[in-house]
Amino acid sequence: MTPDFARAGTSAAADDVSVPMRPDTPRIGDPVAWFAALALAPIYMVVGGILARMLFGLDLWFGAAATGIAVLAWTTWFLHRRRARLPRPPALVTAEALVVTPRGWRRPITLAYADIRYLSRVPGVALTLGRDAGQIELLDEDFVAPEALDLIELAIRRAVVALPDGPARYATMQANQRLTRLLGARSVPVTWTLLGISAVMFVIELALGATHDPRVLVLLGANVPVLVRDGQWWRLVTAGFLHGNLTHIALNGMALMSVGALLEKLIGHTRLVIVALAAGIAGNLASAWFGGGAMSVGASSCVFGLLGALLALQLGKQANLPPQLIVSRRQWMFLLGVNAAISLLPGIDLFAHAGGFAAGAALGALFVPGLDIRHPRESITLRAGAALLVLTCTVAFAVALHRAQHADARHDALRALGPAARISDEVRLHTLPGFTLDLPGWVSIGHAPGLLALSNGTSAVLASRHGAPLDTAGLAALLKNVGARVRLAQDADGGVSYAGRWQGRPVHGAAMQRRCPGGVVVLLVFAPDDSTASHLLERLARAHCARPDEAPQIWPAAPAAR
Repeated sequence: MTPDFARAGTSAAADDVSVPMRPDTPRIGDPVAWFAALALAPIYMVVGGILARMLFGLDLWFGAAATGIAVLAWTTWFLHRRRARLPRPPALVTAEALVVTPRGWRRPITLAYADIRYLSRVPGVALTLGRDAGQIELLDEDFVAPEALDLIELAIRRAVVALPDGPARYATMQANQRLTRLLGARSVPVTWTLLGISAVMFVIELALGATHDPRVLVLLGANVPVLVRDGQWWRLVTAGFLHGNLTHIALNGMALMSVGALLEKLIGHTRLVIVALAAGIAGNLASAWFGGGAMSVGASSCVFGLLGALLALQLGKQANLPPQLIVSRRQWMFLLGVNAAISLLPGIDLFAHAGGFAAGAALGALFVPGLDIRHPRESITLRAGAALLVLTCTVAFAVALHRAQHADARHDALRALGPAARISDEVRLHTLPGFTLDLPGWVSIGHAPGLLALSNGTSAVLASRHGAPLDTAGLAALLKNVGARVRLAQDADGGVSYAGRWQGRPVHGAAMQRRCPGGVVVLLVFAPDDSTASHLLERLARAHCARPDEAPQIWPAAPAAR
């Protein structure tokens, strides 16, 4: 039976019209629910039997059987209760509101015509109603009468026009509908370009084995605080396009596509270039300045910057946005809360996320006053700023490529990762070419290009090559990178000594530097007490640069622990 809408919405005295609806369809059918219950029942029975014996002293089989019966009973009750909720009351069209139960909702909701800001109809498919609290989608297949939604749409349009400010409100609804179609037709080349660059870089990572070897990530341009402080600024750019593994790039890629595409449609290509690149650089800078990790990679600082800009845009331009593009306050609280919780997990760069979000929010607030969403014009100043950022990123990648081919590039990973740096296959000798140490009986406990760690069981010496002498700050950074948590002190003769903990035990020691052809060898001493450290320093004073005709020392490796 087709409902009579002829009078609905024509006047305040119009009769309410009831529109029959089909029962709701659960996302998971009864057969799937029963299959899941039966498949998981053995696990519940084992756990129930164990708990019954531990807590109540009951027989194991009795507890398991009782648990199985409980699972079956609960599943039966749950499905019966769910089926009781599936029938939906008829939709009610009144003079002031539409009362309807959308798919997936447990109770009917009331949509006042005065709250509707957007209306979109896809014939034969769905009717979308937008309001400040979010959008509601009604499907044709949810109604008994095939033409029910067409008539509901007509009744809503008539009712909106009949409101005191009806003509103006109806014009706003039409304008929002046109704006939505306009935004939907806009392309997002900047978002696709950012995704493409990240994908190309990840293919390069896979080809070079970076997902298994962090040294390769350092070589490609990972954000390493100690190296950034030494002037390797390009890492603030390149790190944003590198990722640690497939899951990492997949998650960041999906987030970048969803947020970046929406934001690019709203603010235009040029502004998105500025927000994405500036937020990525700002997040990596915050990580390098405040973070304590050895290195970091990922586009998350860029993604958080886009989120910050979107939040600033919504706060400043909410009245001009179509309702279906507005994220509700509850959704924002959930989104920001979840991302803040993720940022606090171990291995996640909190400072990169916070720095990117702050930069994006600041830029979004800066863009809001002069932004026309319908026609986001781009001034010469904006284009110049975007061009400067693109040029900076291009130069950064060029410098990173040049650095990767430089002879000192192999030392970057050692400074970033310390003795834990993975050894490449071609480096098999436990040696430090060009330098001779007088430590008979000592064995190698770690080695890499330009780095050698020796031990006699109670003390240790770390020898590493550098291009130039290290000052106190450089020595502090080197000690931190090798895992030492020590307090430094300046000696009267200009040397540096320290005390603290290394590899879980208290240590005392000092640093010694020797100039050799091609750079400087830094020796770090770790001893159990001051007297042992002093004695070891006296022996290291006899260390010297190897002569050209002198064969390199080869140190035996420490026996592997079993």
